[in-house]
Amino acid sequence: MSAMNNKHTWPLAPLNLPFCIPFRGLFTDQEIDKIVEIGSRLELEPSTTSTVDTTSGVAKPANTFTEYRTSKSKLIPVSEENSWLFGKIAEAVSKVNKEIFNFDISIIECLQFSVYKTGEYYKSHVDIGEVPPYSTRKLSFVVQLTDETEYAGGDLNLLVSEIPYNFSRRKGDIIFFPSYLLHEVTPVTNGERRTLVGWVLGPSKFK
Repeated sequence: MSAMNNKHTWPLAPLNLPFCIPFRGLFTDQEIDKIVEIGSRLELEPSTTSTVDTTSGVAKPANTFTEYRTSKSKLIPVSEENSWLFGKIAEAVSKVNKEIFNFDISIIECLQFSVYKTGEYYKSHVDIGEVPPYSTRKLSFVVQLTDETEYAGGDLNLLVSEIPYNFSRRKGDIIFFPSYLLHEVTPVTNGERRTLVGWVLGPSKFK
């Protein structure tokens, strides 16, 4: 039945918001080496997903779901040494959000240095959750730290249609996408994939 003949529904206009925005060459090779050096000094831990304590309603780290996410990662803290890194990402966030997304955002939650070795992956998921800070995530971003010739597999895919959308694998690129979109990292089949991941938060419109 067409929209004209259907008295119970009205079609919405197509969503014009871009699925993702690649910010080309944000970091130089020297800066990426510096980021990798910072990450290599961290004691990486098995990556986890988050759950909500049904008693308190507070989000807490879950046990490692080896069948769901198998990489290792560690948060990079804000420090004087790392201020240049947060500052540069913040400039890119402001530019992309002003020109494209226009989300109500206020802070970068954290930076997560992640390493995927051969056989490791992260199945389809979204970056938002039921309680803060997960419920206030607006933008997600991924910085590619590894040259695409140094690993196989490990594709960052956006799952918005029957055919996955492949994100850029170019070293130094930072990719932005709304945190509510379904995405995945396919198994690395050879080599090692390193990334820097983060989330941009903003106030909720619903209290």
